[in-house]
Amino acid sequence: THLDHCPECVRDLKKISDLNLNDTNLSRLSQLFTAKTEKNDISCSIAKPDIMAFVMMAFHESNDKILKHLCTCGKCSDIVYKYRDSIITELKIDNKSKPCFFSSKISYNNIFDFVIPYGTDLNQYKQSESMQSQASHVRRCPFCLEKIQEFHRIISEIHERPNSNT
Repeated sequence: THLDHCPECVRDLKKISDLNLNDTNLSRLSQLFTAKTEKNDISCSIAKPDIMAFVMMAFHESNDKILKHLCTCGKCSDIVYKYRDSIITELKIDNKSKPCFFSSKISYNNIFDFVIPYGTDLNQYKQSESMQSQASHVRRCPFCLEKIQEFHRIISEIHERPNSNT
């Protein structure tokens, strides 16, 4: 019924559908969208020192509460986005190369954990050679980082949009 009267939510649902996320990632995305700030949650000032580790996809250097904050706080999410943008700019200046093979083939499911580490098993992430290898490539590839930024924008636009009054 809500969707019958809310064109913004219909657009949001279409954007999410277009991402072609698997069930696990849709479930984690749902957790992100419904996450509430709790009384004992951490503040931006406590999370701020971990922003660069987040930007560089070194999530194992952080903890669950900080990752939750950095994923759900619009202010901190904007800072993450700006840092990644500056890295992309620097990489493109230094690296006047063509897009890598992976950047055209990468799906939103492949980069989900890099954009939304909230809900990730940090021990598994730390021990996964595959994830570490992917993170190593992505943090140095301006084209893959642009894909991450695109995903970040889509999710942030939906997450930060004020609730509909209908």
